[in-house]
Amino acid sequence: MRDRAIAIVESPLQLINANEYIKKYALESKTDFYFVSSRGTHNLDQLRSTYKALKLKGKVFEVSVLNIDKSIVTRLSFYLKIIRAARKMPKNYSLVLVGHMLSIYQNVLANTIKNSECIYLDDGNASVAQIKQLKKEKIKSFSPFSKRIFPLLLGFNVNLRYGKKGLNYFTIYKDLIVENHPYLCFDINDLEYLKSEYGKKEINKNFVYFIGTPFYWNNKSYENFEQDIKKVSEFYQNKKVFYFPHRYESKEQLEIINNLGWKIVKNELPIELLLIELENLPLEFGFFYSSAVDNISKLIPNMNFKSFEIDNTEFLEDGKNIYKLYRSYEKKNMITVIKL
Repeated sequence: MRDRAIAIVESPLQLINANEYIKKYALESKTDFYFVSSRGTHNLDQLRSTYKALKLKGKVFEVSVLNIDKSIVTRLSFYLKIIRAARKMPKNYSLVLVGHMLSIYQNVLANTIKNSECIYLDDGNASVAQIKQLKKEKIKSFSPFSKRIFPLLLGFNVNLRYGKKGLNYFTIYKDLIVENHPYLCFDINDLEYLKSEYGKKEINKNFVYFIGTPFYWNNKSYENFEQDIKKVSEFYQNKKVFYFPHRYESKEQLEIINNLGWKIVKNELPIELLLIELENLPLEFGFFYSSAVDNISKLIPNMNFKSFEIDNTEFLEDGKNIYKLYRSYEKKNMITVIKL
């Protein structure tokens, strides 16, 4: 019996997926929310805007820090905030939705609620690799012991939660689901709520919607965003391009976009929700790499996507996985990969 539920999320996409579960199982009046944010005000603002746009009803708790990577002091400060939040969190929930299983902070909060059912949600492209790895081995935690030791010393469990039937996963990736897996229990996220909100929209063949990407370089000297985006601009020189920035993009990056003459669509909503409010759909979506593409491609079947592959992914912080992501795009019929 699911009397009360709580969704613990760190991004708008996680909140969107939590909402799909809540709507699927009619938990609207029973669910509270915990917003965890460690990267400035933009993320928290977008979480609040997404909550409002989805017309969610439950109580909202928040724990945040402006920049967790600023120093070891800010990281320890955030850990302590999470620990305090975990101790104060109401414990009378029978269901916990966890936005991202890789998050130590979310696992600390989720594991303080004993005797509850735990459901893990997708968090974009990263979920594909996690599901594949989980199918091969029963993983206790994705985090190294060096990152788990601090909460463990304080008596907090950061491991994944396996129930009597196994680990519960609510996912949009139908092709990765295995029936009757010995320790994984899959539930399909069909994005029914978002699909119902889209309705019929006309396609403007002169429009291109470009989805922004925040680049994290190992060294500033490797950065060549301006050069790459100018090549993309030349590709779309006969189209009107609308640019949808990622919440973590830098001011410098947006200034480069502005100089191209593209229209920057500023909004506190993730693109999946923002598209509902726009009158038209584009001829196609352009992007470098983006988690939003997985959802949009399911919400708008038959839409075209072009992924522009930068030539120095090895210099990005998560370069190996980004390179693999481009290779996965090549296998999808609706995505055309263009090497810059």
